[in-house]
Formats: sequence, C-alpha cells, structure tokens
Amino acid sequence: MLRVTREETELLKSGVLKADDIEAYRKDHPVQEVPIECTAELLKVKQELRDLSVLYKEAIQKNKDLYKEIVVNRNLKAELRQKIGDVRKAKKELSGRI
Repeated sequence: MLRVTREETELLKSGVLKADDIEAYRKDHPVQEVPIECTAELLKVKQELRDLSVLYKEAIQKNKDLYKEIVVNRNLKAELRQKIGDVRKAKKELSGRI
C-alpha cells in the first residue's frame, strides 16, 4: 500500500493524476522525506521564511504607496508653480512693470 502525499492527493482529486500512475509520477517527482530530528528545525526555517515573505510584501506595498504619494505631490507642485507664476504676473501688472 502506497502512502499518498498532499500534492498527489490534490492531483488525484483534480483528475490530473490517476491512481495507477502514481509510481510513474514518483519516478519523475520523487518524494523527499525529512528525518524526524530535522523536523523542528525545518518548521523554524519555514516560519522564518513566512515572516520574511510578509515583511517583503509589506515593503513592496509601502513602496507602491510612496510612489502614489510622489505622483500626487508632483501634481500639487506643478499647480502651485503655476499659481505662483500667475500671482507674480498679477503683481507686475499692478506695479506697472508690464
């Protein structure tokens, strides 16, 4: 009797893999077994990887948010520059320079 892995179970459920083809599938995709004494270390590494992945995704989102803020600030800067130019022009007109 064969023990079926989670991945093989999912493939069986989805119909991609047939029960008769499991041994042939394992030749191409061998099952990796982890010694019991390494399991705790493996779990720690997996958790650290998950934590780092979350931090990485948060950093990417922060960069996207900052870029959006930069775009908004550039538009505001252009508007203010235009208003300053208009006010300076009005000042020159009122002072009689133009």
